[in-house]
Amino acid sequence: MGESIEVYLDGLEELKRDFSKLRVSAPEIVKMAVNETAIKARQDLYKKADSTYKVKKTKFNKSLKLNKASVSSLTATIHTKGRPLALSAFEYRRHTKAGRAAKAHQLQSTRPVQLGKPGYRAFVARMQNAKGPGHIGIFVRIKGSQMENKKKEQIKEFYGSGVPVMIGGERVYGSLKKQIEDELKYSLRRHAERILNSMEG
Repeated sequence: MGESIEVYLDGLEELKRDFSKLRVSAPEIVKMAVNETAIKARQDLYKKADSTYKVKKTKFNKSLKLNKASVSSLTATIHTKGRPLALSAFEYRRHTKAGRAAKAHQLQSTRPVQLGKPGYRAFVARMQNAKGPGHIGIFVRIKGSQMENKKKEQIKEFYGSGVPVMIGGERVYGSLKKQIEDELKYSLRRHAERILNSMEG
């Protein structure tokens, strides 16, 4: 099971308060305004996440799905789901000298952080997979985890934030929420006024 986030845009109540006389046209107005706002909100969420995190675009691309509103269902939903991403999906550096650990960081505003402890520094390697070439990850050996009759210690992989966490946090959706709400109100008024003007003409 992966984490998920959903952003709902529903303009019906706003329209009822401000344009109660447009009962016949209200559903169509709401649909147009909500979908217009949702399309822009999806673009803004992606741009904000891209400028906030060091995640590789190939791991993030097409992560935001949009279910548009219809006349019968006046709510648009922007949703994403997924597990935490391997830390190698973010910016990282391999260790360059003996005893120096791999470094990685997730935020654009931070510097790479050395991972692991002395004697158990993190390292970058490709984990083999029976079904394919495997994936590149950042790992660390677990102290005292040697299995019987084996000299090598077990390893564990470092993981970073998943896409839902990145999108749903205060740095992304939290910072855009008020802007999205204001854009929905503006779009509702603009479309309603356009309908009023056409009726008067």
